[in-house]
Amino acid sequence: ECPFDIANTVMMDPVKGPQIPITEEQMHKAFLSQLSEIRNESTHKQKTTEVDRWLTALEIEQNILPKNADMFGIQEALFNTGFRMIGDVDHLDPGVRGGYDGEEGLQERRRVIARQLELMSVPGEWEVHYAFADAVIKRNDSTNETYEPQEGWGIDE
Repeated sequence: ECPFDIANTVMMDPVKGPQIPITEEQMHKAFLSQLSEIRNESTHKQKTTEVDRWLTALEIEQNILPKNADMFGIQEALFNTGFRMIGDVDHLDPGVRGGYDGEEGLQERRRVIARQLELMSVPGEWEVHYAFADAVIKRNDSTNETYEPQEGWGIDE
């Protein structure tokens, strides 16, 4: 017996964000994510955020974060900093709207994100912070390739 309706479950992809699961593998990942969400909500008595779902997707996906990453500690640090939506995480990256091309730009983006994680007291050594930074960068680069940001994109007028 399943404790929820799998047909209404949305899968969080580490790169593309929220998705409707189509393949059997995607449905399996969505199922695991939903079970994790139910467990966390019943254990910690707080609603799951979009950032929590993204972190769970990183945890489920192989070889994104080191095995020793303290996922609960990362979730707690981001929550305490006010991160609720996936866009909050995206904006840790100075290249969220493009730019920062080449190897030098990539290293600068990684360094900036890792430094912000350190300032937010996100647990883990540099390996965890840089792996997290790479996940954010991969997500932002994928979004920028899909939507090709324009000059002034996202600037409030």
